[in-house]
Amino acid sequence: MSKYLNLFRNILMVVFLSKSGKVFAQENYVPGYVIRSTGDSINGFVDYQNWINNPLKISFKKKMNEPSENLTPVNTIEVGVEGEKYRGAIVQAESGPWKTEELNYSKELIYRTDTIFLQLLIDGSKSLFFNKDMNGKTQLYIHKNTGYELLTYKKYLEEKDGAILSIENKRYFGQLSLYLEGCSTISDRIKFTDYNDVSMKKLFLAYYNCTKEAITFNRVSDKTVFKFGLMVGLSNTSLKFKSAQSDWDYLEKGSLNSSTNISGGVYLNIAFPGLRNRWLLHNDLCYTSFNISGDYYNANLNYPTTYHFDFSFSYMKLNTMIRYEFSPAKTTLFLNGGISNGFMMNNKNYLKEVKDVFGVFKTEESNVFESFKKHEIGIIAGAGIQFKKMSIEARYETTNGFSEYYFISSKINRVYLLVGYQF
Repeated sequence: MSKYLNLFRNILMVVFLSKSGKVFAQENYVPGYVIRSTGDSINGFVDYQNWINNPLKISFKKKMNEPSENLTPVNTIEVGVEGEKYRGAIVQAESGPWKTEELNYSKELIYRTDTIFLQLLIDGSKSLFFNKDMNGKTQLYIHKNTGYELLTYKKYLEEKDGAILSIENKRYFGQLSLYLEGCSTISDRIKFTDYNDVSMKKLFLAYYNCTKEAITFNRVSDKTVFKFGLMVGLSNTSLKFKSAQSDWDYLEKGSLNSSTNISGGVYLNIAFPGLRNRWLLHNDLCYTSFNISGDYYNANLNYPTTYHFDFSFSYMKLNTMIRYEFSPAKTTLFLNGGISNGFMMNNKNYLKEVKDVFGVFKTEESNVFESFKKHEIGIIAGAGIQFKKMSIEARYETTNGFSEYYFISSKINRVYLLVGYQF
């Protein structure tokens, strides 16, 4: 069985390595639309990448079987996809340092002109836009008749009474006070508005609630998604001992069988916002067991001895893995890997020694071990395929086993084949 375990492990490694480059750059064309600079509105398919940083270009197809084209802020007024809207714009951006460790003593606002896709957060009579550049700097914009206006914010250092302080230029307070006229209570809220998309959007929603004006677009934030399911299948377990003491030769050198048993449990997948439901945290609570026996004959002792031993164990396992899902067709393929924790539920072990004392056979029966490690820890990885609510998955696991004695180690390898159902 060991050769099959090694084969499976090698195949799994090849799959991970071969897919890693392709997976992370995978296309994801979903229905969307584009409004070109000419004013033409075209429905089609947008390569949606759930961008962490605002994209510099966006791929678009009129039909799935046609070649793609690159949309740029110059030739595009608006792109809509997956409840998000991006507008091509030429704007001013402040390019001074923003990370705490990079701040300096300069108060000067350093501007540059950018041609970018701004993400629309909220639209109506008053609009709010968001941009995170390739360096991770967030800048927010409003829209007036004259075009897009940067909400100005800058951090810098200042020395006062021998202490170095971080100072904030919050010019955006004044800009917002002028822009959000029409609500008598909005000024008090502006003072407590931080320079980020979440806080700023709350301010705009408060304005619309105050004025009772209509909101024509509201970017809904992604939510954490929980996916529950059941799984059942088979596990094949092999056991390997290693010791530097000859007393344990019968375990290390003995012929041990592998054990195939039913395994199953429940799982919870957690898909976090902003990861396009592709990166998930997979947790499952899984029952597994094995019944392994072995034999060994030692003719080099004073009395040649035949050994027979049995191990019968059951575990409740908590597996925590990072999962990546990708969908090349109507099915979903996934890879996962992480840590397994096994908690021993039941254990039995047995040893029978038959000694040949000058032709007289004497039998001794006892336990191999008197105590066990109740918690095993290991690494686990797998790959599978899901179609609608059903899935099938293969896994490989290796753990530190149950021996708690320093002079002999036990290693457990398991291969799983599991069928799952997601609610």
